[in-house]
Amino acid sequence: MIAKAKAISHGINAIRYITGESEHKKHPEKIHRILDNLRQMKELQNSPDTEFQTRSLLSETWLLLLDELRSHPGEHPQMGVEQRDRLRNMIAYIHRHYADRVTLLEIAKAAGVSEREASRC
Repeated sequence: MIAKAKAISHGINAIRYITGESEHKKHPEKIHRILDNLRQMKELQNSPDTEFQTRSLLSETWLLLLDELRSHPGEHPQMGVEQRDRLRNMIAYIHRHYADRVTLLEIAKAAGVSEREASRC
């Protein structure tokens, strides 16, 4: 549940970035789709047996966000190799343990960082 909440939180932060005072306002249809997906995920959290629906919505949301970020190269700070490796380790851990109750501490340990640092990635 913590991993899902973190994913939703990161999605919301990315939306704030996209909808900021920049040329990103050219793509309101993407923003509306992302917001609709986040709303649907929130509603699904109260229902049993919705893992596949949630996973599908998360995948679509991340693809929309990545597409938006890729469509504006140079506007986003580049991630360092070390940070990218940490993030990959965290994502791999979440992927391997998706069905389990995953804590931020476990995710942080998988990347060899503190909980605080893991929450900033």
